[in-house]
Amino acid sequence: MFSFLSVISGVLIAVMIVCNGDLSSVYGNYQATVVIHATGLVCILLWMLFRREKFSLSRGMPFLYYLGGVFGVCTT
Repeated sequence: MFSFLSVISGVLIAVMIVCNGDLSSVYGNYQATVVIHATGLVCILLWMLFRREKFSLSRGMPFLYYLGGVFGVCTT
């Protein structure tokens, strides 16, 4: 089972790299980054609506932990 999931993950990562590279060559790095992250946001919001999950920030978590997305955008 885990071997199968590893293969699927590898294929999805390869497809993601190709798609993101094509977006970058068409739109440029910054616009492609916005499109990629906006698409991810829409997908996760739809998933949460479908599953009827509520979103809440953890009160005990340090604010710096929420900056991971900012660092991801800066390194893209």
